[in-house]
Amino acid sequence: MSQCKCPVCDSGQLEDVFAFPSIPVFVNVLADTPEEAMSFPRGKQSLTQCTRCGFVFNRDFESEKVQYADGYHAERAHSGYYSRHMQEVIDLIEEVTPLKRKRVLEAACGTGEFLSLIAQRGATCIGVDPSAPGIQGGGLELHQALFDQAYLASMTDPADVLINRHMIEHILHPLEMLRLFHKALAPDGILYLETPRLDWILENRAFFDLPYEHCAYYTDDLLARLLRTAGFSTAAVKFSYSGQYFSICARKCDCIAMEDAAPEQLAHIKSRFSETYQAYRNANKRSAVSSVPENIYLWGASAKGVMCSNLLEHLQIKGIIDKNPHKQGRSIPGTGCPVLAPEDISTVSTAVIFVENPVYLQEITEGARQIAPQARVFPLELLLEHGRDGTPAHM
Repeated sequence: MSQCKCPVCDSGQLEDVFAFPSIPVFVNVLADTPEEAMSFPRGKQSLTQCTRCGFVFNRDFESEKVQYADGYHAERAHSGYYSRHMQEVIDLIEEVTPLKRKRVLEAACGTGEFLSLIAQRGATCIGVDPSAPGIQGGGLELHQALFDQAYLASMTDPADVLINRHMIEHILHPLEMLRLFHKALAPDGILYLETPRLDWILENRAFFDLPYEHCAYYTDDLLARLLRTAGFSTAAVKFSYSGQYFSICARKCDCIAMEDAAPEQLAHIKSRFSETYQAYRNANKRSAVSSVPENIYLWGASAKGVMCSNLLEHLQIKGIIDKNPHKQGRSIPGTGCPVLAPEDISTVSTAVIFVENPVYLQEITEGARQIAPQARVFPLELLLEHGRDGTPAHM
């Protein structure tokens, strides 16, 4: 059902800024067969900006279509770059508060890959997630549950540190969730929050970074105001993952009233959305171009890969490569594009691999060179940026 009021400030002053009429509702749940993938549930991404507080959300989001359970795989520890990122995050948290002997709760812990690293620092760790496996031991305990008011009521002790990574972009009411985090923390407790930066998406015109799962988007300005409103003061902040993510440590304190967004900030975001939509239209003009390489592969079967497969179908992508064994041999929702192991392209003589996320370019180039030395590897932007004759730039 379409949202008629802002989920953050309850204002009815809304303005549409971007739309995809039909995209798969999941990017981290794959299909078992191409046929199942082609009939995957779809939804409308109708991004709307509140002209009072600045919150950007999908006014047509249907939460009942997005139920998280077994089979949801967002883990990326198979990447060396991502593994280093997780260690850097833990170091950032420890700069604010030592983790040894602390009670750490992670809301939306997934399979627990991050929380297990926290446990190695001497913390007692509890994870909560509908898709979490049942694990207990070694200072780690995972509960297959939602972090909500009912779970909060069941907690016997508050958390010293609450970790929330890549969850609040999946919910329409972030202020309510931040207030639950506030209640779950001990006095002077620390919240670590990680989520995509809308400013980075728009600066890079990354239209493929706007999946249906993500029904809420945060500018640098908005997230700072939201945290203050929920009762958190920033202790440390970093734009991590080459600027793609917020990595924020915030200390529990008293809350304040929500501040309105500045008019120039609202206008800036609206303009950037317009530019991003134009980038999407320009990328699709390549459908009539004959110089597109024949054996195109993407690397990465997560949000960017699933979205590119669906939004750039005319490129006739042969497959999406991913190191995650949970994804290999399965099919991309919407298109049925196969997910391949890196070794699957070792015999393809003319493979052209496009890396969706530039942070992985060096890692993937080196890995591909060992498996398929004949393959050519390029950043995705070279495929999307083309000259007047339609030829991919610098290829």
